[in-house]
Amino acid sequence: MSFDFSMLVASRLHDLKNDLHILIDLENQLKASDISLSSEQKKLFNKMLKQSLHIRHEFSQFLAVFKLDKQYRPSFQEHWITDFFELLQLQFTDLFPALSFKINAPEDLSWFFDDQLMKVAIHNLVINALKAGATEIQLNGEEAADWLVVHILDNGPGLPAEKLQLQTYESTGGRLNHGLGFLLVKQVCETHENHGKQGKIELSNRPEPDHGAHIRLYLP
Repeated sequence: MSFDFSMLVASRLHDLKNDLHILIDLENQLKASDISLSSEQKKLFNKMLKQSLHIRHEFSQFLAVFKLDKQYRPSFQEHWITDFFELLQLQFTDLFPALSFKINAPEDLSWFFDDQLMKVAIHNLVINALKAGATEIQLNGEEAADWLVVHILDNGPGLPAEKLQLQTYESTGGRLNHGLGFLLVKQVCETHENHGKQGKIELSNRPEPDHGAHIRLYLP
């Protein structure tokens, strides 16, 4: 009987996920404690939190890719968009207190999608925006012509012209030109199918006088 390497990877991913939950719980306990920290200690603690977020982000990306590679079928469940956005807003403003994170969606808007994969996709885009220098994020949701459209807007430097074409993020010779990034988000969207339509992503920069990127995720 051949060794099933994928089962080993799945098992280790499960263990790592549990370890990350323990780490998150410890971080929350520290933040909720009455321990008095000096200015320098607070800076170190915030750096630790950001590094922890980076590790969780990378882990989530890898887990999503692993699931998609194993022909993972999304769990289509109905979610209220404002509730889904509010959870993301709480997570990011908790980790980045100086970040302006605004959300906007109709109160009665709901949609069927895999919330875990969509969290990974949106986290990916927001973290990329923050790394590029953005300090403001706007997350909007709307229904348009039988699509759920999620808009992610930032006030960063915007996307370079050569990166505005999705084919830039296709794999070449088995390697990704720009890491997991947009290719992962593209795959997450395309995994969502309904009535013969497949999800998609569109990239652009915001028109003047605004600055920054405008990314649209379409779910059928």
